Amino acid sequence: MTTNTPGTWIKFDGSDAQIAEIFAAKSGYLYRNSRGYESGICKNSLGNTGLIFISKEDQKNEFNNDEVTHYLIIPDDPLREMKIRHAMTGQPVYIMSPYTEGLKGLGMVGHLNKGGKGYYLYLTNTPDWNIPGAEYSFKPFEES
Repeated sequence: MTTNTPGTWIKFDGSDAQIAEIFAAKSGYLYRNSRGYESGICKNSLGNTGLIFISKEDQKNEFNNDEVTHYLIIPDDPLREMKIRHAMTGQPVYIMSPYTEGLKGLGMVGHLNKGGKGYYLYLTNTPDWNIPGAEYSFKPFEES
């Protein structure tokens, strides 16, 4: 199977391994053809969300008939739905971050002990989705 780096277009050779990789793309894929067309986000028949749904057989035929030259696998993101909801609604996000130096620009709302570890709690309208070890929620976090 081809190793795909996020954002990297891969030359399509029509191999069974590439078709399998495309079918296994949980978050979808894009493709380009020889006429310069670039698709929108596509999902295979196994996907549960997406803009375009096509069966495995239809997908194979489309790739062969459409002269596909390259494809790009969209990387999985466990926070995808939360990011979309926040972007669409502006709803504030709670962030629970392990004790480290305070995160600049975020409104700290408290501290929490969870599983014997200490965390800072933040509430923000501009979340940083890349904080190492952080958890995100639309509801306040509770001690456990």
